[in-house]
Amino acid sequence: MADLIARQLAPLRLIDESDQMLTKDVSLTDMLFEGDPLAIDPATLWVRPDSSRLLRVPIGTDSDGGTVLLDLKEAAQGGSGPHGLIVGATGSGKSELLRTLVTGLSLTHSPETLSFVLIDFKGGAAFAPLAGLPHVAGLIPTWSMTRR
Repeated sequence: MADLIARQLAPLRLIDESDQMLTKDVSLTDMLFEGDPLAIDPATLWVRPDSSRLLRVPIGTDSDGGTVLLDLKEAAQGGSGPHGLIVGATGSGKSELLRTLVTGLSLTHSPETLSFVLIDFKGGAAFAPLAGLPHVAGLIPTWSMTRR
């Protein structure tokens, strides 16, 4: 059934000008900073542990150009919950999304508030550039169990 729906939707393209906004590249620094990101001290952006912005990170833009935020707090604390699943074919952007999450959270949270242990199924290639962040407690490069 999903295959049939996918085949029917495949020839469709965005034509509305507001929908074209979804195809524009927007950098993480554009979503987080106003002005030159090199002139800003990231520590001034770090949220307090009691802030409603805790564990909230920008992941993209909507059709109006507004920032889309992912809130990783428990649902009882006003978030979407800490559990998730990222699925996609090779080259679909899974690693890019994960790098965006780690980078965005690192720029907006202090290492005392948030730290990461990164498990990289690309042998370290996906997260190696982030290993030097003060938030990263460890990087475990491993290979997928499907590779032999």
